[in-house]
Amino acid sequence: MGRLVSGTLSAAALVVLATGCGGGGGPKAGATAPLASASSGDSAAASGGPASAGPVPGSTHSAAPAPGTTSQAGAPTTPHCSSSALHATVTGYDAGAGQRYARLILTNVSGSTCRTKGWPGLGLGNASEGFGANTTRTGTAATLLIAPGGHAWSQLRWTAIPAADETASPCEPNPTVLQVIPPDETAVLVASWSGGSVCQHNHILEYPLVPGTGP
Repeated sequence: MGRLVSGTLSAAALVVLATGCGGGGGPKAGATAPLASASSGDSAAASGGPASAGPVPGSTHSAAPAPGTTSQAGAPTTPHCSSSALHATVTGYDAGAGQRYARLILTNVSGSTCRTKGWPGLGLGNASEGFGANTTRTGTAATLLIAPGGHAWSQLRWTAIPAADETASPCEPNPTVLQVIPPDETAVLVASWSGGSVCQHNHILEYPLVPGTGP
């Protein structure tokens, strides 16, 4: 279990951390390391785990941009969104038929517009340890330009139905934080987590970042 130091993982744990998934290359599914394993690609097919890759109720890949946020095909002169330029929050928790939903929102807290594309790396944990996350990425990514104060968000989906070998109650340790690595970054952001335990061995279905803060 990786120790969290000042809201981030320890230096030893960071050796095995991966970047968030940006654009370029072929798709891969996440892994059960302290954070999702590295992968890249403009799309990722959902594989394994209990959740389907179909549309999530209340989510959209064509959400209207929030003020100061735009989606463009490319802007090579616009700097990449580093972890230090972003703040992560998880909100919009919802439930239905054993499924659970939330929105991961990244906010540009720098003074300059930056660009990003893809799926953040994810890891669950609490104040003293990281549990990891078995992440499946789905959907097609697009380059986003995020102005100062603007937002991008990713739909998260998981289940409250235990796997056959999850006999404890709750099914998995109850996390209180979500560790987030923005696309093509290695530094970890930490957001509070109020979604309870994530069954099926901490499996999360993740959609790519889109403009705004959600529906």
